[in-house]
Amino acid sequence: MPQGNLNSLIGIPDYDEATNLSTYLISHGWNADHAYSPEQLLTDLEDGNYRLVVIDLGILDDSEWSFEEYLEEIGPEISVVVLTQPGCDTNSDLFQMDGIVVVRHPYSTWDFKAAIAEVTRSLPEIEEGEDEDITGCLEEDDYLLCEDLQALSL
Repeated sequence: MPQGNLNSLIGIPDYDEATNLSTYLISHGWNADHAYSPEQLLTDLEDGNYRLVVIDLGILDDSEWSFEEYLEEIGPEISVVVLTQPGCDTNSDLFQMDGIVVVRHPYSTWDFKAAIAEVTRSLPEIEEGEDEDITGCLEEDDYLLCEDLQALSL
């Protein structure tokens, strides 16, 4: 399991939804920052040291940047969970890249947990000495279980 830097950035314009998702991540050992606008998302990406970005494509509606440009800013070493609206075309190569998982609205807690579990498995291990600041660690009991299923209140 990945150790060390477990910083995440939640780029979602809806405060309540961002709070629900960050609460889940924090309860599983992650640190979570919020960005509620495209400008704040870019600033946080430039200033932060993230291993996971959860981005709702709706945040890009008011942005001059395309999703592809945000992915370039995020970088290939960071895992990304993309939240999309129903009917959004996710067949392009952008959505098929390693380290990217797409979750469609409306999504359940199960969908989000499964997406986090999938990208977490793809995170590289921190080499010894690379990051001595261990801020959290996913444990064996963090895997999905049927009793974990519950409706996500948005």
